Amino acid sequence: RMQGAELDGNAVVGALAAVGVAPGIAANITTPIGTRTFGQQAQGGFVAAQVTLGIGAGARALAQHVVTECQTPRSAAARVAAPRGGRILRGSALRKIDPRQRAEAGAAMHNGGTMPLTVSPPISLAFSSRPRNAGALFRSLLAARPAQAAPEQHGIAIQATWHGAQADAKRLRQYREVCGLTNAGFLPPLYLHAMAMPLHMAIMSHPQFPLRLLGLVHLSNSMQCLRPIGDFETLDMDCQLHGIEATERGQTFTLHTRLHTGNETVWTETSTFMAPLPRSGKRATPDAQPDWGAPVARWAVASNAGRRFAGPSGDWNPIHVSAITARLFGYPRAIGHGMFSAARCVDLLCRDLPACAPLHIDLRFKRPLLIPGEVALHTRQEAESTRFVLNVLPHGEPHIEGALRRL
Repeated sequence: RMQGAELDGNAVVGALAAVGVAPGIAANITTPIGTRTFGQQAQGGFVAAQVTLGIGAGARALAQHVVTECQTPRSAAARVAAPRGGRILRGSALRKIDPRQRAEAGAAMHNGGTMPLTVSPPISLAFSSRPRNAGALFRSLLAARPAQAAPEQHGIAIQATWHGAQADAKRLRQYREVCGLTNAGFLPPLYLHAMAMPLHMAIMSHPQFPLRLLGLVHLSNSMQCLRPIGDFETLDMDCQLHGIEATERGQTFTLHTRLHTGNETVWTETSTFMAPLPRSGKRATPDAQPDWGAPVARWAVASNAGRRFAGPSGDWNPIHVSAITARLFGYPRAIGHGMFSAARCVDLLCRDLPACAPLHIDLRFKRPLLIPGEVALHTRQEAESTRFVLNVLPHGEPHIEGALRRL
């Protein structure tokens, strides 16, 4: 047993070689959280690795070998991935090693072989093209997941990577048209959230993700745009989920997303979601609002805005696409996407800034916008940032509150 064990790709190769995997194949093994050295809490007598092969049949054969030779526990969940298209083959993420094999595998450790190899990393998904999640999403909707996760599931950890991420020309054009955005030759800051949506859905539709998808509420979003990104620049994207937290209002979780090229991080985002508890019947007292003054802009939102935005954004939540499906969740009409409204706000606020200005954007989603509807944007300048609120007319309930500042 070890605490905070450090392991690299060579250690995994050594471990799999110790249980009989051919060296030529083992050389292609990578750890789920990268080939760089990493720290993990050791548990149990299990070793895990994601095996990436260029040929699907070879990956299946290796998965079968590992499952057979390593006495995989029935409760383990897992993957051996062929990189073409990110196709996932189910095998086992936790591979039991008996004491004799564990001692042999210990020789691969950084301390010279005196500690046994017992590492339990997070579930890892890898894609070399835009993830396609329709089938997994459909299965997850039929899986009868609970509205609240059991306590033993709160430590869930999943990460997903998309190598060679690039904007889709058709989706990008539709996104700009639907949101009414200017085209400066760089990707709109919030379009990057739409690009990340397939990775988010890959995590949330995974069989081990413990929460029901329908009914999740997008609470907040924070992003840093560190430099302009060309419309069709090719980058790498990774997204991570680190557990579920219980609160008075329900269970929350945060997806951490990063877009990078080599060692340069160009964009980061944290998106927080909540699986709400049933309402007690008493509405919370609204926060006191400052005097925002006259609006700087106002616009109407059409009844089909949800359907039009769903395509380029990838968010087909039924509360957005039609009044009929929205009524199933207690809304009298469809409600607009929060990120659709926010994209228009951020575009208007950025028009007076240099196109290359690094930005920090905070968004908090407050009240739903029933569509068709009308909204008004108010701003307030503070020391280092511009605060804004998008109110729903005619009564002025806040739909989105946020802040934008230059880095």
